[in-house]
Formats: sequence, C-alpha cells, structure tokens
Amino acid sequence: MPLDVLKNAQIWHYAGLVILTDPPGTTRPDAVFPLCQENIIFVNSLQDTMKGSAVLDLCSGSGVLALFAARKGAHVLAVDANPRAVSFMRANVALNGMEDRVKVHQGDLFGGLEGQQFQWILANPPFEPTGPAAATLHSDGGPGGVTITRRILQQASAYLVQGGTLQMTTYLPGDYRSWAELGHFQIRQVSEIGTVPPRPGVDTRPGVDKCRHGERLTVSLISLELSHGGVHHA
Repeated sequence: MPLDVLKNAQIWHYAGLVILTDPPGTTRPDAVFPLCQENIIFVNSLQDTMKGSAVLDLCSGSGVLALFAARKGAHVLAVDANPRAVSFMRANVALNGMEDRVKVHQGDLFGGLEGQQFQWILANPPFEPTGPAAATLHSDGGPGGVTITRRILQQASAYLVQGGTLQMTTYLPGDYRSWAELGHFQIRQVSEIGTVPPRPGVDTRPGVDKCRHGERLTVSLISLELSHGGVHHA
C-alpha cells in the first residue's frame, strides 16, 4: 500500500473502529473525504438483519460503510473508481482486521460485477452540483448533482435479489419521485439528514437537473426495496 496514505492520513475513531482518510481541507482532486455527519448517520442506520448477507458498497471512499456492515456480520464488496480511495480502503480493512469479510475492488460503479447479486447495496455517491472545473472526485455529482445517483438507480435492480435493499445518502431534487429509474423500487424511507452548499459554477440551463444557484442542498438518506424483477432501465 502506498506509504503516503499512512504518513499523511487523518486518524478517526468511531464506535470501536479506526478509519484513515485524508485530512479535512485537503485540496488534491483525488482526496478521500474525512469522516462526517453523513457517514455517522448512515452507519447508525445499518440493520442487524445484514448478518450473513452479501453487501455491495459503492463509492466507498474510506470504506467506512463497508467496515460497519461487515461488523454487522455481512460479507462486503467495497468499490470505488478512485485509486487513492482503494488504497485507503485496503489500509482500513487491514487495520480493523476485516480482510476475511471485506473485499476491495477498483471500478466504475457496477463495472466488472456482471452476474453478481446482493441483498444490500449501500452508496454514498458524489452529489454536489459542480461546474467544469470540479475540485474533487468525492463531491463531483455533475451539473445537477445527481449524475452518479441516477446511474446507480438505473443499474441497481440488476444486482439486487428480489426484495433486496438499496440504501443511499444523496441530494434529491424536488422532482425525483418522477424519475423512471425508481420504477423498480418501493420507497421505504426518505430522511433529511443535513444540508451542504452547492459549489459555484453549477449548470443553470433549462432541462438540467439542478438546484437554484446559491441554494443549500438538502441531503437525504433513502431506503429503496426492489419490488419487481431484476430488469433495469438501459
């Protein structure tokens, strides 16, 4: 594992686990996001019924959700496209002695996972609306903030067992309930858990998923159950 992951890392302790991330305020574009309120609320929402389940953790970052799901007794595959995040994940899995329960994979969401299915999919995707000069991978949700969120919703049904659960923290625009991607899911819960300010330079063109310029984004924890089939929208 790269030495710079360890020598410059911020060390966090939460509920008996040790998590390494980049320090708060790190400006490098591939920075791994520090432990935050969204992580804590998400971790505290994880269900004991995960025990023995196959869990996919997308946009895993530091791997915090994967580690706590594993502590619930799940077998977890943690995925991130960012090589630096993968290095942090591997370090955190080793530090917490969870190599037998958490496997780490570098990839773009579901890429390379064809044919696999899971009882749970967890995701904390980038969701800040960003302009063409996005500062960091961990926050770049595209022009409207929901590019990655909608990609996950479009594909997730093919990777969930019948009755499986997709749980995600993200920004949701006011019209999200009309999204075709939600057609295979029953919305079990939507809980507002905080707000973040949008970055400057967001796309304000008509027809683009967006928030009003300068508006704070409401962050929600959503829980969706696969309700019919495993066929997903292309």
